[in-house]
Amino acid sequence: MGPGHGEAIVAHLGNGNWMVVDSCLDLEHEPSQSAPLKYLRKLGVQTANAVKLILVSHWDSDHIGGISLVVEASPAAKFCCSTAFTQREFVKFVSAMSVGSLATEGANVSEFHRVLQILNARKKVLTAASPGRRLQKDPIITTWSPSDYEAQLFLQFVAQEHPKAGQPMRRAIPGSPNLTSVVVGIDWEDTSVLLGADMESHVDDRRGWGAIVSTAMTTGFAKSNVVKVPHHGSHTGHDDRMWQKLLSDDPISIIAPFGKGKVDRRPPKPGDVRRINELSATTYITARRQPPKSQAGMPLAVRRSLREGSIRFYSSQSTMGIVRLRRKKGQQWTRELFGAAVQAK
Repeated sequence: MGPGHGEAIVAHLGNGNWMVVDSCLDLEHEPSQSAPLKYLRKLGVQTANAVKLILVSHWDSDHIGGISLVVEASPAAKFCCSTAFTQREFVKFVSAMSVGSLATEGANVSEFHRVLQILNARKKVLTAASPGRRLQKDPIITTWSPSDYEAQLFLQFVAQEHPKAGQPMRRAIPGSPNLTSVVVGIDWEDTSVLLGADMESHVDDRRGWGAIVSTAMTTGFAKSNVVKVPHHGSHTGHDDRMWQKLLSDDPISIIAPFGKGKVDRRPPKPGDVRRINELSATTYITARRQPPKSQAGMPLAVRRSLREGSIRFYSSQSTMGIVRLRRKKGQQWTRELFGAAVQAK
């Protein structure tokens, strides 16, 4: 699910147990409400007991909006995130940067700190996602990243950014943490799903999809027939090895777009959608790109200036889109679209 900028995944694991991956805010209707939490409550799910696992793929703002609300409402849940973010050095770093005059800007740090506070109050620990780590047996839930090498590089970043005496505080989380994001596989007896997070390809096979495929091939991997396409469908998240080694032929592909920045640079671009369509049986997008806002009612001089400057306005908010897949054992997936979600193939 997602409103065009932001995404989250809710998975029913069976027997009334649920898993939440990431969180986003329902900007149009309830700006302070976590979309996955709202969805579960609408279904009548008692999150206090039913949510067994919460996983944050990485700490980009479009993946963690309202995640502390999900954690707060789900005391029975295990909380999992990238091993890079569970290291003692990083936890101390964020705690220091979130207090009083040392507080940093950005929802990513404040949400992380709030999650830490809730878990500490409950005497719960962070579960580290690492290559091939099994989080649950039935269904089998496995994390495939980040690689040990990537976690090492991240801690080096933290060490470099941690200020010395007299220096100002700097960013706690790197500007592009996609290679530390957590790719997750969910394996039932007769089907599998791959959640690609914002993982990217990299020329160094110790990083990105190269490292994931290598680990998966040596530890055993059931090919998935559903994929949450990595990194909003962008070409930077594409790796032929992922499609060839980790997915069945013609999978169902779901894209959560990135709705900020210049329109012509927001993934997925039309070429991205065509590429994914060629590899998929069916492709869904959680929210379509917003059309330009009407200039009706604006003063003539303003409209002229906009026209001469080739400037268009787009809404920063869009309707929440949900792609819902359901199946019973031995049967095919049924598909439903809600809100702004669309089928691209």
